[in-house]
This record gives sequence, C-alpha cells and structure tokens, in this order.
Amino acid sequence: MCADLLGATFGRTERNPDYTISGVDPASDGFCDPLMATPKNRFGRALGSEDSRDTDPSPQNALARVQAELVELRHLLAQVFEGRAHLDAQGHYIRVDQHYADIYGYGVDELVGAQWQQTVHPDDHKIVLESYQRMLAAGWAEFDVRGVRQDGSTFDQHAVIVKTFDQDGQFNGHHCLIRDIPGQAQLQKKAEEALRESEERFRNLIEGSIQGIIIQRDWKPLFINQAYADILGYDSPDEIMALDSIESQFAPYERPRLQRYKQARIRGEDAPTQYEYDALRKDGTIVTVQNTVRVVTWRGETAVQSTLIDVTDRRHAEEALRVSEERYRALYDDNPSMFFTLDGDGEIVSTNRFGANELGYSVDELVGMSIFALHVEADQMAMRKRIETCLQDPDQVQRWEVGKLRKDGTVVWVRETARVVRDVDQQPVVLTVCEDITEVHNLSKQLSYQATHDPLTGLINRREFERRLLRALQTAQTDSKEHALCYLDLDQFKIINDTCGHVAGDELLRQLSAVLREKVRKRDTLARLGGDEFGVLVEHCSLEQAQRVAESVRDAIKGFRFLWGERSFNVSVSIGLVPITTTSGSITNVLSMADAACYVAKDKGVSGIHISRQDDVELASRQKEMQWVEIINRALEQDRLHLSRQPIVPIADGKKTGHFHELLVRMEDEDGNVVLPRNFLSAAERYNLTTELDRWVINSALKWLASHPLYVRDLFLCSINLSGHSLGDQKFLEFVIQQFDQTGVSPTKICFEVTETAAIENLTTASRFFKTLGNSGCRFALDDFGSGLSSFAYLRNLPVDFLKIDGAFVKDIVDDPIALAVVRSINDIGHVMGKQTIAEFVENEAILRKLKEIGVDFAQGYAVGRPMRIVQGD
Repeated sequence: MCADLLGATFGRTERNPDYTISGVDPASDGFCDPLMATPKNRFGRALGSEDSRDTDPSPQNALARVQAELVELRHLLAQVFEGRAHLDAQGHYIRVDQHYADIYGYGVDELVGAQWQQTVHPDDHKIVLESYQRMLAAGWAEFDVRGVRQDGSTFDQHAVIVKTFDQDGQFNGHHCLIRDIPGQAQLQKKAEEALRESEERFRNLIEGSIQGIIIQRDWKPLFINQAYADILGYDSPDEIMALDSIESQFAPYERPRLQRYKQARIRGEDAPTQYEYDALRKDGTIVTVQNTVRVVTWRGETAVQSTLIDVTDRRHAEEALRVSEERYRALYDDNPSMFFTLDGDGEIVSTNRFGANELGYSVDELVGMSIFALHVEADQMAMRKRIETCLQDPDQVQRWEVGKLRKDGTVVWVRETARVVRDVDQQPVVLTVCEDITEVHNLSKQLSYQATHDPLTGLINRREFERRLLRALQTAQTDSKEHALCYLDLDQFKIINDTCGHVAGDELLRQLSAVLREKVRKRDTLARLGGDEFGVLVEHCSLEQAQRVAESVRDAIKGFRFLWGERSFNVSVSIGLVPITTTSGSITNVLSMADAACYVAKDKGVSGIHISRQDDVELASRQKEMQWVEIINRALEQDRLHLSRQPIVPIADGKKTGHFHELLVRMEDEDGNVVLPRNFLSAAERYNLTTELDRWVINSALKWLASHPLYVRDLFLCSINLSGHSLGDQKFLEFVIQQFDQTGVSPTKICFEVTETAAIENLTTASRFFKTLGNSGCRFALDDFGSGLSSFAYLRNLPVDFLKIDGAFVKDIVDDPIALAVVRSINDIGHVMGKQTIAEFVENEAILRKLKEIGVDFAQGYAVGRPMRIVQGD
C-alpha cells in the first residue's frame, strides 16, 4: 500500500523548476514538503492531466483542485506514517519532527546532527544502503528494518525515503517517513505459544527414550530425561535441573577439554559433534559415556542437546588393550625410532634399546634420567613447556623438532611426536617417538639460507632485501625513522662478460661483493638484486650519511682492478640514492625511484651518483620514460597496436617490381589517438620491450598476408623492422621460423630491416640470424645506413640485400653538396658490392629527381606514397 500511495503522491521526485503552486503553505514543521514536486492524485494521475480535469478549465478552479488534493494527501500520509525526518546527502539528520523523535526515544535536538546508523540495528545497515541506492536510481524506496531506540531496545518499522533537491535542482539529501509495524507483539506471542506446544510434544517423545538426553545452555540444564538421570545415578531429572551447572558431572581431568569444545561452539568454530568422556556419577564413581551433540532451538533461543550412551565396559576393554599394545611397543627394541615414556616431571620411565644406542647410552643409564639432560641448556625451558602442554591437553598430539645431545656431546636432530597415555595405574604419562632427521634438518637449514641469499655471491638476495626494505618503510612511517636505499649498476660488466665469458663475469661479481662487504656498515643490508645490480639498505641514518656510504662504495669499486688471465679491467658503478621517509610510499615506488635515479647517474657518465630529491627534474624525466613501459605493456595486452604500410617504389628508368612496402607499427592510446613510434620506442629499447613488439608485428603481418593471397601473389617484398634485442634472442629466431610454418607465408616475400647500429653492436648474432633466415629465402636491409662511424668497414661482413640510405642525408641532397656526396658514395659502394639501395625521407619531387640522377634503385617517402593503415580481416 505504501508503495502505491507514495507512487501516487510523489510521482517523479526530481524538483521541477518549471512548476510551482502559489498559495500552498509548506509543512508547519519547517520541512521542504515532497508534495510540492510534480503533484499527483491518489490514483497515480498527475494533477491537471486529462483524467483529473473537470468541466471548468479556469486557473482559479485548477488551483482549488490542487490545494484540495494536497490536503487530502497530507491527511493520508499522517494516517500511514508516524514520523518524518530530513537527512543530508551524508546521512546526517537535518530536521526531525516530534513524532519521529518520540518513536526513537530522543529529543528533537538530540537527533539533529546524528548519523542514520544510530537509529538502525547494525544487522540491517546493508538493507538501508541497498534501499538508498534504489532511491538514487528511482527517486524513492521503501523497506522494513529494525529501529534502535535511545535505551537500546529495538522495534520493527516500515520506512520510505524520497530524494530531495535544493532550489537549483541539485540533489541535497532525502526525506525519511517511518511507522511502527503493528501486531508484532501479538504475532510473537502466538509464535511462542506454538513453540511451547511443540516443546511439549518433544518432551513426551523423548521422555521414554533409553538414551540420556539433556538440553543445556552454557552448561545450565534446561531439560533432562529420566535416562540421563539414570546414567549418572540420580533418582530423578529434577535433582540435576536444580544445579546451576552440569560441569560438576564431568571428571576433573575432562573439564578443560569439554570447556574448549564449548568455547569453540560459542565462537562459531568447528567442534566435535560426537566424542567420549568420563562422567562423574552422583556417588563419585566414573562412567564413560559417548556424547552426540547438536545445536537446537529451545523456547526461541539457541541451546545444545546432548545424547548420552553408557560405553564404560567397552571403554575399559579398549583401554586395557591399548595399554598392552603401548607396553609392547615401548619394549620393541629393534624399532628404528627412539621411544621415551616420561612421567609428569620429565623423568624417563622407559626407553627402547634403539633409542639408547642412538644417543650412546644403555637403557639402564637413561631410565631415571631427566629428559631435559638430553637437551642443550637453551632448549630445556622450551622442552619443559612442551611436556606441560601435553599434560594439560592430553587428547592432542604434539609435534616439534629439537636437537638431542648424545653422550659424546654431539647433536642428533629429531622430529618428536608426543601424546599423553595412561599407564597400568591409569596415571597420565607422556609417550614420545623420535625420528632422526639430522640430514633433513641440515638440508633444510641450507635451503633456508639459499632462500634468502644469492648463491653466486653469498649476499642477501632480492626477496630478502625487499622484506627488509618493507620493514624499513614501516619504521619510517610509524616511528619517523630515516633510512636510505642505494641502487648500484656496474658500468662495464657487459663488456667483461661478453669478451671473457660468463665464468669471468661470475668471478667479477664474487670479487666485487667481497669489496662491497668491506665498505658497508654491519647494520646495513648489502644485496645482489639481479645481474650486475646491487642494493644497499642504509638504516637509521641521514641522507648525508648515506651519501658518504655511496661515495665510499663508488670509490672502492673505482679503485678495484679485475684481472682475468693476462687481461686487466677497470670497473665503475652508477649509483641511485633514494631517501626513505614517511612519504616514501610502497616498496615498488622506492625501487622504481632508485632505479630511475641510477639511470640518471649512468647518463651523467662513469661512476656517477644521483640523489633523488623533491622536484627532481632529471628523475621525473626518467620516471616518465619508465611509465611508457606500463603503457606499452597495456597496449600489447589490450591489442591497441596496428600496422601501416608505406610503399617503396623503383625510380630507375624501366625498373618494375610488384608490391614493395615497409610495415610501420603504430600505437593507439586509451582514447583512440594514434601514438607514433618516436614517442615510445626509446623506452621500449631501454627496458627490453622491443622483442615483444617485434613478435606482435611479425605475428600480425604474417596473419594479414596469409589472409590476402591475391595481394601476396603480386607482392615483391614486405619489409619488417627488427630491433637489436631480437637479433640476439635465439628464441625469437625460433619464433619467426614457427610463424612462417604456421601461416604458410613464403619467406621469399619478407625482407627484414635492421638498423646499422643494431647490426654492428650484435655483429655475431646478426650474421647468424641473417644466415639462418637467408637460407629460407628471406632478404635483409640495413636501415639508416650512413649514420654509424664504421659503416663501410662492417658492410662486407653482413649478408644484406638492400642499403637504406639514412634520411638525414637524403632530405638535404638538393641544397647540401656534402649530403649529396654522401648519398652518392653510399649508392656507388652499395652497387659495387651487389646491393640495391633505397632512399628514405623522399619528401618532394626535387629530391626524387636527384636520386634518379644518382642512380638510387628505390625511394620511400611522402613524395611516392604515404603510410596506409592495415586492418586485420579486410
């Protein structure tokens, strides 16, 4: 009814600035009346609509009808809702009427400014929040929740909330109208009567049971049948019902265990539902019972029902058998484990011959000795506590690892399992079984060391370093301690590693680690972070002190000379220094800043140190470049790369070929804007992402060619750029071959372009790459030829088919005679060596004519064709 009434009353709850009603007073309590917004009659029709008009269309008559409808609606609301309030957008009460305050037992002034959570039962907060979201979407919502009065009592209420707006039409909170749900007490009374009837039927059913049944809450008995009283030796259930607690009916040694089970149920944790225990009968004798437990509802509240069966005879038989078996095992001398039976004071009651021999004693020597004498002094207190724990928790099996002293003073490590058993006299004793794990323990100790240390240098590894760095960050933030991080990157390591081999590189790292250990403080952490990178965590010191440590490390490495065979090498290091303060942020942030600072130091030259400071322009520039790493990775993950093809055309008279083009990669940002390679390729090269880009390009290019067989039929060559990193990656070569096999594209249609610089820096691997794919029919072009200093010297060692003349020369050949001469010489030498030439950056007809005069074979640039996007699937 309330939903229909409110739908008819409020209609749309948005404020309508184009519709006002003059002469209608707002509510006398100061509320902004929701009835002022788009009025409707109680049948859901908007006032003034065709359905609500009478025959008199005059404005005076329309106003009278509106006023009459509003009066009627207010009257209906007064009957349905008992209180009203207005809350702001943050859920604070702004205004409440007296009825609303009375319902909750507050004064009006006490509620104003309070949060809505104060008047709603905590378990119903979720209902209010969900209804609030419905109100935001639909303009209003209704729901039932439990209200909380000032005295803490609760009541069921029905609530309706309606969005409100200020005079500018902006959302500013909501009205809340509530009423108490009638009849709840009567319903509860009927439910309680039905429950009592159910309990009576339950009582009649179980009174005749031969099993003992008790219903209790917090060990206070609520119901007991006669069978339960009989098992415990009482004349009638009333004797037990008169007790405040049934705890006295448990054997004293059982009470801790049963108390644990009880507490576990209270906390909602797992506890056994069937178990045995020794119960204390009225006459003081012990009876063993099997107890089956389940949670029930008794008179509207949770209780525990226990069903007992007397298993005393069975338990005695089992106990006798168990004691016999344990005695036999304890005397089983050839068992390859050490057995000890201990009394409550830790005195050895019995042991087996194997255990005595393992420790270098005889059985007679050990019996009567304290078990604590077999442990080093540092372990004796812990061992005492373990024995005490066993006795206090007799049903639990305890396990630990400990070293036991042999008679000769050496230590054997054992995994000891212990539990409490009862001897012949039913006295609790502790039985322990020890397994020799000396070899495993030593291996585990070694593995633990390896988990935190670098195997090559013996320094702390990156994982342990980051754990200690996290601890330093926490102390900086909680205790305002000052620390610093030095990030070290060796400058000449790659040269030594490449020229002398990995064995020499490993030896260099070992020797440098020894040098660094001498220069850092004992409290500081020196770690190998990977490759030729090291970290020094300088704790509890100022930035100035950390700078002195960094300078000491730099000078020590600078003065170090590495000897390998007859060769001698100087070594230098670049260091990024980052302070660790309350504002340092996360581990990732600190390491990123240190890495960037190290790169800045490396850019400055040999043996540089760069200290990260606030408003560090150089560091910001480096970090901005590092951000491209994430951008590139996201673009690869989200497939926001595409290819364009730019034609390469023959310019010599009479020379004709099929389609010849170069594929160019483009990135799209998250807004769909095209990002050119010059913006992200330098970052990709610096952070070793170019191989991933190359893989994407080759995969996309060959898929597109495979799907356009007619185009491929007339294709002369498709030229694809490769990075220097890809040339040196054996897995990349395997990937290229695999792509040819999977797509079926002929290698004779593909030309790979490699920059002159990349080819020269990776001469050996480049030659192997060219030879492997060249044997399959691929062709190769040397890109940006002429930009290096040794172009012609290396050219004869590279099996390339095309020379792409550097556009930096080509674009100036019309006006610059030197540029013209360079282009001419490259073209002439290329022809002499049997290679075809391609001129880049051919931007106009004048350049094109000059190239024809020189005799260059092909041209590429805007003068002959612009790049065109390739769309997969076209």
